[in-house]
Amino acid sequence: MVLAFTFLNMDFRGTFTVLAPEGARTSLGGAAAFGSIIAAEGVGLLAGGIGGLKFKPRRPLLVGCVAMFLVVPVPLLLAVPAPLIAITIAAFAMGVGLETFTIYWDTALQHHVPQAALSRVSSYDVLGSIVFVPIGQAVAGPIAEVVGTGTALVLGAAVMVLAILAMLAVGDIRRMTNDPPI
Repeated sequence: MVLAFTFLNMDFRGTFTVLAPEGARTSLGGAAAFGSIIAAEGVGLLAGGIGGLKFKPRRPLLVGCVAMFLVVPVPLLLAVPAPLIAITIAAFAMGVGLETFTIYWDTALQHHVPQAALSRVSSYDVLGSIVFVPIGQAVAGPIAEVVGTGTALVLGAAVMVLAILAMLAVGDIRRMTNDPPI
């Protein structure tokens, strides 16, 4: 999970903090459009949090990883470029997916990691998950300069899909439940 999120977060932050604002500037009119996209993501995060309180899946990591696919449409729609309303709806769904994963990941950690080790495991998780974020942000612009912003957004979406598929390829992620540990 942490290794996959090393690459997923590196790519996600480069895509959404460098490429997405540029895509909104060039094809959607600028900051107001990007503000709408980010606001919709925020509302989606709230909705995902509320949903996480209500929905208790038998296999939370599987549901969380599948929910991460909801991050993929936004860069693809920005690459097209699609109408702002379509991207805004996708950004709402992205927020739901991000929060759904976060809730089920944090719950799995708390459920399966002994209390005495939880802070150490969480520290490794956070460090591993964000260590390459600055690299993703640093290379996103130069990549877009070489291949174009639209192509870079599509490449970003592809990296996200590969990272999510890598997580789903792990049997323990697919099978883990919140049943009491043995």
